[in-house]
Amino acid sequence: MSEADDKLTPGHWRFRREYGDLPAGIDPEEARVLDALAHLHRLEVERFYDRRKLEWRLAFTLWAGLVVAGALALDHVPADAPGIIVWPLAIGFTIMPYLHYVFEREAMVQGAISGRNRGYAMSNAVLVRLGWKPTYPLYPYRTSYAHYSLVGVSAVLAGTVVLLLAAETREYVLLLAPPATVAVLGYLDFLVHLTRNQRSADPPGDDESPSSVH
Repeated sequence: MSEADDKLTPGHWRFRREYGDLPAGIDPEEARVLDALAHLHRLEVERFYDRRKLEWRLAFTLWAGLVVAGALALDHVPADAPGIIVWPLAIGFTIMPYLHYVFEREAMVQGAISGRNRGYAMSNAVLVRLGWKPTYPLYPYRTSYAHYSLVGVSAVLAGTVVLLLAAETREYVLLLAPPATVAVLGYLDFLVHLTRNQRSADPPGDDESPSSVH
């Protein structure tokens, strides 16, 4: 593998840098297995960085949409607009960052960590087959600060629109819409995860019990 390829796949050949080249006289079939595992690791690493690029592109698209939608809303909502108009707008702008957070957590964070773990599992398999100790730790599920920062930008943009909307219409009670909406959505999200965890914890069994058979 060339130096350029090694730079494109950080960590891909770390075991070679630490332990040297493959042992001399290794079986050709075994060498092909090791090369296949290393290639699969490289593919997973590339998928991880491609996913990160897509994540930033989607974030920029969402931020641009928030700015455009906020400008249109502030430009077309009159100062004496009734609450039936301004309240749905305030709640709608609050929901957008929350949807961004859910998308980051489910689609990006979980997928990225699963992909990285698959790649590390391939490298660990190579090390085990060579008789060496695995050195690639598996990552737990967590949301990194990078993902929080992306969602934070969305929250700041949406909160600014709600603040300006409240100042424009003199309905400062609108400032209660973001925390109330986030609290409701967070509670619903908690119930969804609680139900999901309960279903995964329930042992598999027959739907019908003996007492239910007539």
